[in-house]
Amino acid sequence: MSNFNISVILANFNHAQYISKCLEALLNQKFKPLEIIIIDDCSTDNSKIIINKYEKKYQYIRAFFNKKNLGTVSCQNIGLKIARGNFVYFAASDDYILEDFFYEMHKIFLLNKNIHLIVGNALIFDLFENKRIGIRPIVIPKINSGFITNLKFKKLLLNADHFILTGSSLIRISTIKSFGLLDERLESFADGFLTRIIALEYGFFFLNKTVSIWNINEKSFSRLNQINIKKSLLLLKSATDKINQYTLFPKSYKKLFQKRWLF
Repeated sequence: MSNFNISVILANFNHAQYISKCLEALLNQKFKPLEIIIIDDCSTDNSKIIINKYEKKYQYIRAFFNKKNLGTVSCQNIGLKIARGNFVYFAASDDYILEDFFYEMHKIFLLNKNIHLIVGNALIFDLFENKRIGIRPIVIPKINSGFITNLKFKKLLLNADHFILTGSSLIRISTIKSFGLLDERLESFADGFLTRIIALEYGFFFLNKTVSIWNINEKSFSRLNQINIKKSLLLLKSATDKINQYTLFPKSYKKLFQKRWLF
């Protein structure tokens, strides 16, 4: 037994037109996840009908339906509390993953069994223009796949950022719980902050390979926060306050982070 069990947590809100493709990609993985936990956040479209259909067909899909809208991060934390696996993949219902994603992550785990975070690349696709934008991260932390130490990551942050894409990552669940789950006050930056502090504490494995498709959608969680300038500035304040709490960040990182956020 490799003791590598993946819990997929899929938060959904009114993405009925995309969620089937997302689920099919998860179900067609070469390396199957232990479970797919769907938390529907009080959708008003046909999401519930679609989710129920999949839950009835596949035993390892567990679906939960919020009675009121709680927000994406709250849904993810609900999923973390009931997850049975030891690694989590935070799926987005309007994105999807390539069929060898979990297989590649499993291979890395077998050679790095104490790993806390495994990160891959994503292909960015514009749903409205129907065109490929490019590969992310723009600046890769390492040319060849391999482990990046926490000290190396700390140095990298002084020159660039956004190396870790949550939609292309697996995270050890016990590690997330040791940091107190996702901080719901950070909203769309909650996962970004979490992966940064994990990398600063433990380092991470970078796989220089595209494992997911990140769709640019004007109604996505992160996009809506970016468009709302007032909310974006409030999130920036919350994020910088959190950064101040962790001495692991480089001393100059707060100002660099603020400039990158505003840009």
